[in-house]
Amino acid sequence: MFDLTDAMHEAERSLDLLLLDMEFPTVKNAIKTAEEARALNPNLQIIIVTAQKKYAYIAFEVRPSYYLLHSVKKKILEQEINRARKNAKPEIRKKLLIGLRNSVRYVSYKDISYIEYEKRKIHVHTAKGKVFSFTGQLSGVESKTVAYGFFRCNRSVLVNLLHVTSVDKKNSKVCLFDGQVIDISEHKVCEISAKFAAQGGVLTGGEKTRGNDRFAP
Repeated sequence: MFDLTDAMHEAERSLDLLLLDMEFPTVKNAIKTAEEARALNPNLQIIIVTAQKKYAYIAFEVRPSYYLLHSVKKKILEQEINRARKNAKPEIRKKLLIGLRNSVRYVSYKDISYIEYEKRKIHVHTAKGKVFSFTGQLSGVESKTVAYGFFRCNRSVLVNLLHVTSVDKKNSKVCLFDGQVIDISEHKVCEISAKFAAQGGVLTGGEKTRGNDRFAP
């Protein structure tokens, strides 16, 4: 059986937020897991989820931040997770909360290469090739990511400047480390070039490149 606290010790890191089902696999094991996780991080935010109200008094032994029933709606769950994030230590705030069809998850901003909007869907692309999709508006995601180095290069795409290898001013394109080439709206070429240069990009001919990497159109 997977042991959460053993995995945390092996990774030499602690959790920022724990979403815990009181009945899985047993109440006793759930309480033990919460106690050991909190021992690794005293500021741990714990959200308890259970099907039975009678477990509430037991759950308070581990000082949960929030207590929810299994019947809770997805929107309420997301609200509680966001509230817990605000109370967590800064590291967890550097992650994008994604509401998937039957679950929610965090993706670190630094792992995201670009985010695109298509047919009312947001598609989050990571540097490792994973894609997480959900219904939403790009403007809402933009407001959350701009402080972490993301730039809206056209109507439907946000790029993470840390994943950019070059900005081709002549052809209005940006190239990412994973090989993706994305169009830049003409009126935004100068702005993204300046932001890229501020992060270490070097002007070479008509392009700005990072290090020795150069996009050849």
